[in-house]
Amino acid sequence: MKGTLKPNWRTFAEKVASGTNATTAYLESGYQSTNRKNAQRAAWRLTQKTEIAAYIQELRTAAATRSQAETTLTIEEKLAFLTRAIRTGAGGIQGEHELCQSYRQFSDGSISIRTPCKLRAIKLHTELTGTMPPKTKTTTLEIPQSLFDQIRSGPTAYHFEA
Repeated sequence: MKGTLKPNWRTFAEKVASGTNATTAYLESGYQSTNRKNAQRAAWRLTQKTEIAAYIQELRTAAATRSQAETTLTIEEKLAFLTRAIRTGAGGIQGEHELCQSYRQFSDGSISIRTPCKLRAIKLHTELTGTMPPKTKTTTLEIPQSLFDQIRSGPTAYHFEA
């Protein structure tokens, strides 16, 4: 698709796909206009051209795929991070460390470091690995039908001898 577009169409489509509004993309792509209203109309007409619209869609789809691949963590990556959060002591964390959520140094030389909660990290790790024991245990009790009928028939008087 890229090869069939005129250079200024390609530039226009790339700018629109990257988030620039169509009018600004039109003007930044080398087109001249006497006023902004005319530029808006001309930009709209360009967005309606089949080959330009298809190229914009192609670029947006490619960007979304790249973005998803860059922002999606694998289970292994999640487990590795949680393992580091669990095992790394506070003494090994400075301001730029990946586990440092906040870092503050006071005038007396003391520091305050906020790190992920180790207990929460352990819980998430066990949930991801499937090693967390079930929270409740269900027990099935088999009651013989005769005892069940006796219980349903009403209160029974029990007599105890002393």
